[in-house]
Amino acid sequence: MSKVKRSVSDLEKDARRVFEAVLGERLLENQVVVLEVFHPAELSPQSDVTDGTQPGAKLPAWCNVYEGLSDAEIVEIENLVRRRSDLI
Repeated sequence: MSKVKRSVSDLEKDARRVFEAVLGERLLENQVVVLEVFHPAELSPQSDVTDGTQPGAKLPAWCNVYEGLSDAEIVEIENLVRRRSDLI
């Protein structure tokens, strides 16, 4: 198992884009990226690392942000987020 820590401010532009693409969010200059590589057999049942594919894996409640909203309401929220993120 290996673990690497990098300050976002020290990352080259291309490396930062890769991390941001993997994480799905922009990184801030004062953040630190920690990358850990391990074998699945090294995971303990109490591990907080999950990719959602393990049997019985549950997402935290905050993942249900669209619960109860109509498709139109979801589109409206997503458009607002994209506009604020300068994605459209």
